[in-house]
Amino acid sequence: MRLTIQTPPSPNGAKTGTGGPRLRPSARGEKLDTEIRSTLMRCGCRTTFDSWKPAESYPHRAHITAAQAANGTRR
Repeated sequence: MRLTIQTPPSPNGAKTGTGGPRLRPSARGEKLDTEIRSTLMRCGCRTTFDSWKPAESYPHRAHITAAQAANGTRR
């Protein structure tokens, strides 16, 4: 006779296997913290600014354009 022991599922929906626990988004369609994109950028002058706010990003246009020209990045 063979006995099998079943364990209850994890309360947060994580599954274990060969790859370790997997995290799933919730049933409401919310994104995980790792899936949310950041709009923050770092300029060559070492200032961090929000790229979606024109008042913050405009002064750094010249720095970003110069850095792209120096390393050959075309946009």
